[in-house]
Amino acid sequence: MSITVTDVLKLPSMRGARVLGGKKGLSRIVSSISVLEYAQINPIKSELFANIEFLGNELAITGFMNNPDDVELQCANIRQMAEVGEVGLILFYVGILMKKVDQKLIDVADELDFPLICMPENQTNQRYSEVICEVMELIYREQMRSTNLTTELLEQAAGLPVHQRTVDSMLRMLADRLHSSIVLMDSSRRILNEAPWPRAFDNAIKAELTAAEFPEPAAWKYHEPLNIHIYRDSIQTQEGHCMDLLIFREGDVPDVVITRQAVEVVQLSVNIWSEKHDRIVIGELVRAILQDEPMKMRRLADIFDVDVASINSMWLISGETQADAARLPEIVETVRRDTEVYSATAIADIYDDQLVLFMIGPGSIQDVRALTEAIGSELRDRGIRATLTRCHALNTTTRVRDAFFSHQAGLPAARRIFPERWAFTLEQINFAQRCQEILGRGERAVEEALECLSALMTEADETNLLGTLECYLLDADMSVTQAAERLFLHKNTIKYRIQRIADQLGFVPGRFPETMPLLTACALNRLLRHN
Repeated sequence: MSITVTDVLKLPSMRGARVLGGKKGLSRIVSSISVLEYAQINPIKSELFANIEFLGNELAITGFMNNPDDVELQCANIRQMAEVGEVGLILFYVGILMKKVDQKLIDVADELDFPLICMPENQTNQRYSEVICEVMELIYREQMRSTNLTTELLEQAAGLPVHQRTVDSMLRMLADRLHSSIVLMDSSRRILNEAPWPRAFDNAIKAELTAAEFPEPAAWKYHEPLNIHIYRDSIQTQEGHCMDLLIFREGDVPDVVITRQAVEVVQLSVNIWSEKHDRIVIGELVRAILQDEPMKMRRLADIFDVDVASINSMWLISGETQADAARLPEIVETVRRDTEVYSATAIADIYDDQLVLFMIGPGSIQDVRALTEAIGSELRDRGIRATLTRCHALNTTTRVRDAFFSHQAGLPAARRIFPERWAFTLEQINFAQRCQEILGRGERAVEEALECLSALMTEADETNLLGTLECYLLDADMSVTQAAERLFLHKNTIKYRIQRIADQLGFVPGRFPETMPLLTACALNRLLRHN
C-alpha cells in the first residue's frame, strides 16, 4: 500500500480543503511534498526547475505569491508541474493573496487529471509547515511498515510521465528512499547513471569514491578516508553485459533484505526501460540536447567528455519511407566515424526515427561537401533512400530544438519543392515551411503570392517560360548550364528564355531582392501541383 492524494486529504491539517479540479488524479501516489513559488517560465527558472530533478509523485504547495493575478502564468506553472511528474497542487491564501481561483486553472487541472486543492479561503492563520509535517509523517510511517521496496518504487515509477520512466529516475528515487548515493558503471568504470544523496553531494568526494577500491560483489565495505560504506553488486543487461551498481552510505548500512531489494529494483528498471543500457547513454545526450534539458545535457556531456557548448552543427538524416527509416541504425557508427575526420566532436544516434548528428563545424565549405558526399555514398551503397538536412550556426540548445522542429514541419514541403535534391540546408527547409504556411492561409494569400508570375502565365505553352524559370531558380541554382542539362536543351535556348522572362518581368531573374517573390511563387506552384 502507498500514500495517495486521497489519503493526504484526510489529514487534520487539510480539514476544510476542497478539490477544485483534476479529481481523476486523486489516486496518484504521493512520495514527498514541497513548496513551489515559481512565476515567469523564463530560461533561468526553467534551468532551476530542471536542476531540482523532480522524481514525480511529489505534492506541491503554493500561494502563487509571485503571480497572484496572472492566470496564464498560473496555468503555465501547473502544466510544467504536471509535465515533470508532480501529482497535485495545494493552494494556500486564496481570497487574500490570490483573490480567486480562475475557471481556467480548474479546466487545466481537469485536462491533466492534476488534483487542484484549495485550502479554506480568506484565512490568514494557515501554515505550510503543518501540512508538510503531517504529510511527511504519514509517508514515513508507511515506509516503515512497507517490507517490499521493489513494489513500492515500481508503483511510484508507474505514476511518472512516460518520458520520466527511466533508469535515471529510478536511481534518484532509490537514493532518496535509502538516503544513499547510487552509481551505475560499465565494465570500464565509466559512469552511466548517478544519483547523489543529498543532491549537493560534493563532486570531488564522489570522484574519490568511484576511484576507491571496490568491495567484493554483494558485499559492503567501509571506506575509512571518508567514513562511508560502499556496497557493490552486478547488474546484467538483456544482452548479457555486466555493470556495477555501487551504493555509498554514511552511518548504518541497510539490512540484507533492503539491500537485495535495491539491487532488484535497479535490475528490473534496466530490463524494463533500457534494453542496451550500457551502450545507450550517448543516445540520452542526443535526447537531452534536442529536448533542451540543459542540466541533464551538461551532466551527460561530462560523462563522455564532450564539449557541448562548442557544438554548432546538427545534421539530420531522414528515411523517405518507414522501411528506409528503420534501416538508419545500420549507418550510425559509420557516419560518426566519417564525421570525426572533420570534427573533434561527433555525436550520432537515432531520435524520432531519424539519424541525428551533432558536431563542431565542419570548418570549411569543402569539408561540408566532402562529408555530405561520404554520407550520400554510404546511403547509396546500402540502398537506403534518405534526405540530409544540414543545420549550422546553432549556438544554443534552444536554437537546436527550434531547428529540429522546423525540420520536422518543413521537410515534406521541401521534398516537393526541390524533388531532385537529397541534401538540404536549414534555410531551404524554413523556406519550404513558409511556403506551406502561405497555402494554409487560403486562396487569397496564394493569389497574392502568385501575382508576380501573372505575366508569364499568359505566355503561350510552347515557350514554357514558367517551367524554365522554376527549373532555373529551384533546381539549377540559377545556372544556365545546369538548367540546360536538366531540361535537355541547348544553353542558348535557356539564355533566350531567360531573356524573354526578363522582358516580361522587367528585371533579370537572379537579381536580388527582386527574385525573392519569384522563388516563393515558383515553390507555391509546385506545392499546388502536388496537393
